[in-house]
This record gives sequence, C-alpha cells and structure tokens, in this order.
Amino acid sequence: MLIRFGLTKDFFDELARDVVLVERSILRLTTLTKPLSIVPYRFVSVIASVRVNDTVVRLDLPCGELMDIESCDRKVHDRVASAFAEVREQAGQLNLEVRGGMFEVAP
Repeated sequence: MLIRFGLTKDFFDELARDVVLVERSILRLTTLTKPLSIVPYRFVSVIASVRVNDTVVRLDLPCGELMDIESCDRKVHDRVASAFAEVREQAGQLNLEVRGGMFEVAP
C-alpha cells in the first residue's frame, strides 16, 4: 500500500503519529526527475519516504522544470535545496535517520 502526501506538514504530522513504527527509523530522501514532452525539459520533485509495516508513506514535493538554462534552473535547484533542508530538519525532530533513495511499493 502507498500513502502519498503533497505537503510537508501533513506528511510529518502523519509520521509523528506512528514514528515508533517507522522501519529501522529510516527516512529515504531523493530527487525524482521525469522527462517532459518538450525536450530537453525535465520535471524534478523531492521525494521523502518511510516504510511503516507494509505501507510506504511518501511525500512528493514538485520543484519545477529544469531547462538546462542556468538562470532558469537556479530557482528549481534552490527549491530542491530548501525542500531537502526542511525534510532533514523535520526528520531530525522525529529522530529519523535520513538516507538516500526511495522506498517503493512491492508489486
């Protein structure tokens, strides 16, 4: 099962309720980049995920489109850095260890 959130506050409010059940107290944090139909644009999101029993609880934070134009991409990179910092801070308050990667739902 997958439970997905789009707001950092909602994600961490949910985790706070079940923090003792978070598998090995690990939160996975990464970026996910998807190509867009307008080449060479790519859409980037920050993904945070934990496993609680057989459920993956996931936060998807859209950060914007990368266009391979430094002046435009800087804003997106800044949003990614800000999202990473916020997730790391909130995870620390719940005593969760932040590691790279992403938990997936088994087929």
